[in-house]
Amino acid sequence: MMNGKLIARSRNSWLIVEEYGQADGIVVLNKITNHEGQIPYDSIREWREPNMVILRAQVNVNIAQNGRFELSPFLDGPETEMLTEGEEFLPERFEFVRNKLKNLNEKETKLLTELVIRVKMTTGEIQHVCRSFGILDGYEAGTFFTQLMITTQLIEKDDPHKVTFTAWIKDGFVPILEHLLLHSQRKRLTMDCQPSSSSVTESENP
Repeated sequence: MMNGKLIARSRNSWLIVEEYGQADGIVVLNKITNHEGQIPYDSIREWREPNMVILRAQVNVNIAQNGRFELSPFLDGPETEMLTEGEEFLPERFEFVRNKLKNLNEKETKLLTELVIRVKMTTGEIQHVCRSFGILDGYEAGTFFTQLMITTQLIEKDDPHKVTFTAWIKDGFVPILEHLLLHSQRKRLTMDCQPSSSSVTESENP
């Protein structure tokens, strides 16, 4: 769950990063949200190939925007099944986001994608990303980001009145943006990497 709400299966993907302490347990990292947490070895019942860890009890993983990660056992079992990708997309909200993305240029799309990947970005991090686009001036980078906020209406800040701030995607829009900016792009890249039938024929018949 994130901020008390069930998340989609597509966001429930974790990596084992390292051990912690004196081999007390493992550190896990959510590949989408970048939340990091610890699972003690005495909570693990079984390691199952190829990539599954079975815990001793059914637990709820709670994560939040402030980086919080905690495990709590279910008392009566989960209230409902985890949402599958697409079930959590309100059609009107999905169309709203898609229309906003159509109005963005390449630089704006890249910055928005970076914000989706990182979950939260500080003023300094935003300026660093903008420098990779050729926007070297800090004031210009701030103006560029402010315009992105106004254009999309998808971003919020911890303090809209301060020059330095932390920004993130508004609740409800994150899974849609992940789908449109990340999953769809990954699918296109996978298709682009597949050899065409003609190239296979040519390689078989030099």
